[in-house]
Amino acid sequence: MSMNATPTDILPRLMEKVWQEDNSGCWIWTGTITSGGNGMPRPRVSINGRQQLAYRVMFSVYHKCSLLPKTFICHHCDNSICCNPDHLFAGNEKTNREDSILKGRASHQKNRASWSAKIIRGNLNRPYKNSTGFRGVSQERSGNYAAQIKINGKLVRIGTFKTAQKAHRAWLNKLEKLKEELK
Repeated sequence: MSMNATPTDILPRLMEKVWQEDNSGCWIWTGTITSGGNGMPRPRVSINGRQQLAYRVMFSVYHKCSLLPKTFICHHCDNSICCNPDHLFAGNEKTNREDSILKGRASHQKNRASWSAKIIRGNLNRPYKNSTGFRGVSQERSGNYAAQIKINGKLVRIGTFKTAQKAHRAWLNKLEKLKEELK
């Protein structure tokens, strides 16, 4: 972003780096992504020469508010690279911890099923994790796409599909079934 960027300048530039995923409604950040302290991907954007979390900037610009440094921006969707303001809510460390426990993501609960994010999509020029750009989806030598999910440390194959999108939908469906089973 340019020096002394204003909210009017920032929003269109942020939207240029967003891919709107149809199934989840997530606005996936396709710009710079770094690794956070907890291993989760963190979307970054440079504004006025300072690196910031893209979803914090999106929340602030969209809601026309400034955030205190200790304000947490949490995700209803649990997708750490989602920038959809409708999926974000402001809180504090306690709110974030309670949200984590309610959703089964707290460190003492992680031995259940792995679902830290519904979908992870990296930079469109450099896809996150693999060439398909979807978590849990890989392309086979045949050209088909395999969907698989990790459950209690064991990789479970969901099936083979003609497109990455169909494999991803199957992965999301399996994820939802697992969540329901563990309730």
